[in-house]
Amino acid sequence: MPFSRQFLPKVDDFGVYLPHFYDNTGRTKSLAKKIIINMKKWTIQDRYGNSVYITEERWQHILDSRPELEPFFDQFLDTVKRGHRKQNALIPNEYRYYKHLNELLPDNNHLVVIVIFKMNIDEHGNYAPNNFIVTGWAKLIHHKR
Repeated sequence: MPFSRQFLPKVDDFGVYLPHFYDNTGRTKSLAKKIIINMKKWTIQDRYGNSVYITEERWQHILDSRPELEPFFDQFLDTVKRGHRKQNALIPNEYRYYKHLNELLPDNNHLVVIVIFKMNIDEHGNYAPNNFIVTGWAKLIHHKR
């Protein structure tokens, strides 16, 4: 086996611990590429022209604590596509998207989706957007009159 069993915890953009191992030279080798290649990913465009994606891992994270949202995956994506958004005052690269959805009544009436906006450097050394959904939930929102 080319890798030792010594584990070095490392966190990716989603807060997921990725396995890293020391090779025989003392450098770390990541299994992250293998994990990400096999992970399903959906990319959409919001009403402001930004590409945003959600991974299978993030959708499963949402369903782990909110299984009632499982039938609403398309509406969840539509919340980012056509919903309104508000910037987090304390974390300026975090946006809360929300959209009214009657199917959630009587307990809730809106879907809320949190998106992080980041930039990465691509393989050519250029900046490229890396905007992704981290979580979401259903909520009852009463509009002020």
